[in-house]
Amino acid sequence: MRSLDLATLTALFATNAAGPALAAKHFLPLTPRDRPSVFAALSARVGSIGDNHLGGWYGYRASKAALNMLIHTLAIEHRRTRPLGLCVALHPGTVDTSLSAPFQAGVAAERLASPQRSAQNLLEVLDRLRPEDNGGFFAWDGTPIPWGRGRRNRLSGRGLSSDRRRRPAGLPFRSSYMSGEPQVETDGQDQAQALDETILDDREQ
Repeated sequence: MRSLDLATLTALFATNAAGPALAAKHFLPLTPRDRPSVFAALSARVGSIGDNHLGGWYGYRASKAALNMLIHTLAIEHRRTRPLGLCVALHPGTVDTSLSAPFQAGVAAERLASPQRSAQNLLEVLDRLRPEDNGGFFAWDGTPIPWGRGRRNRLSGRGLSSDRRRRPAGLPFRSSYMSGEPQVETDGQDQAQALDETILDDREQ
């Protein structure tokens, strides 16, 4: 809380929420009305209110939560004219970048993805989505993430089956807008230490 300031909050909301929203404003009207299409924004698990158990990272969390609301609202309106179109939010997991470097000692090797592998994981998730997944929030392995406490994470309220997380279905028209920085998944002890040290004070720019 001590690190909150207007400039940082404004910059985070501009990058993580306003950026994807403005991209959607211009992109979604160009998608086909009679064929599948996907608009995906790079969110983060910390943007889920229901998954927030530790606090901290105010600006980053709030900006990603705002992005999630924008995506869900866009999905509702987009469906009215493009029933096969999708608007979804994606969580990339822990990616091997400078942001995650301070946490990597607490991350299992199989859960640390290179940027290339992370991008491939997300593309595979997009390939498996169906129209009923519109308005959803999905992790890198296809697992649905709740928007908030006890809230369904998509318009249909259903989750991807384990079979669909493994078998690609394919979509002929796909695009994604990825903004902000990937969030780090760590054990609770590592997260608590990171939050206590407010390590994002300088990295949230």
